[in-house]
Amino acid sequence: MPLLAAHTVAVRELSAARELIEGNEIPTRTTPDGGFYVAAEDACGVPLAFTRA
Repeated sequence: MPLLAAHTVAVRELSAARELIEGNEIPTRTTPDGGFYVAAEDACGVPLAFTRA
């Protein structure tokens, strides 16, 4: 069945998290609040949003 799901990850350092993810050749996209996310197709089927803790 289709499922609408996502995860939000709160991190202390957005830039460090983004650098780690992009350093592993995973694309990210910027969100309006200054965070970023990884699309579902790049995160095993579930989108991941990253925000400042």
